[in-house]
Amino acid sequence: MNPEAVAQLARLAGHAAFFQALGVPEREHLPGLDESGFDSTQMKRLHQLIDARLGPIVAGLLREAMASDDVQAPAAADAYLDDRLGFLGDLLTAHQRAEIRRRFRAESASWR
Repeated sequence: MNPEAVAQLARLAGHAAFFQALGVPEREHLPGLDESGFDSTQMKRLHQLIDARLGPIVAGLLREAMASDDVQAPAAADAYLDDRLGFLGDLLTAHQRAEIRRRFRAESASWR
């Protein structure tokens, strides 16, 4: 499990909610930041959190894309998103990736 991906998802979902969902006190060592990864209960809770926080996660990805010098058009925004979703890997379900992509594209389609 990629520790940088875990940290990015925690930031996008909201640190307090992220730690609470995993049942870990804030600022404590995150499970998943070592090679052992999350256990099945933690992954279930993480996926529930992501489902509940899709709006803020998409909004955060949109802000990051808008701040990137490489994103100047909808096609570049799509490429940016595909990179981020690949980076987050198995922290997201296939359904969550599809929903994030749908919401992100609905917002970024009007960029010029």
